[in-house]
Amino acid sequence: AVERDLVAIHDVRIRALTKEMIQKAIDQESKDHSPKTVRNMYALFSASVKMFDNKIDISVNLPKKQRMSRYIPTDADIKKLLKYVEGKPIEAPILLAATGSLRRSEIAALNPEDLTDLGVIVNKAMVEDINKQWVIKSPKTSAGYRFSPLPPNIIERVRNGIPTPNPTIIYHQFSNALKACGLPHFRFHDLRHYYASTLHALNVPDKYIM
Repeated sequence: AVERDLVAIHDVRIRALTKEMIQKAIDQESKDHSPKTVRNMYALFSASVKMFDNKIDISVNLPKKQRMSRYIPTDADIKKLLKYVEGKPIEAPILLAATGSLRRSEIAALNPEDLTDLGVIVNKAMVEDINKQWVIKSPKTSAGYRFSPLPPNIIERVRNGIPTPNPTIIYHQFSNALKACGLPHFRFHDLRHYYASTLHALNVPDKYIM
């Protein structure tokens, strides 16, 4: 693949390179490749050149990264998903994210006593330490401590699902459920966006959603 990259400057000696030549080669590659691919080409090229002469100025304007559009699940998606996961281990995590805006790390750290008759107390998260072991840690900021109210029927459904698996297992169970339902792929985190969009539809002010 390297032999096909930046072909416009293949035959130019390193000391003869100019920023204009490199920029022209980058622009040419940008016509047929994604910004990420072109950036990877330049990174390899830059590292190679600096091995021979680290004083040469080869700075250029690279194509901007593409912003990926995220699919936000609809009410119909969530209903279909919840119907499929009813009674399964992943049901509680999905309900807590879609109706309480909890993160995977927060859900995985929950204890039965964190669930009250009115909602769930969020005061910790399950994260990996430097040894790649799962540990429970307190939130880094005061915003991580909060109480998330839940409807009585949701509380009843998630009560038997706590404690939940670690974040990685939640991710795999969630992904498998989406495939089984035939739903478009979206992130577990997008359940929180669904929660926010639902509150917007109910005309809840942004400051309360935040």
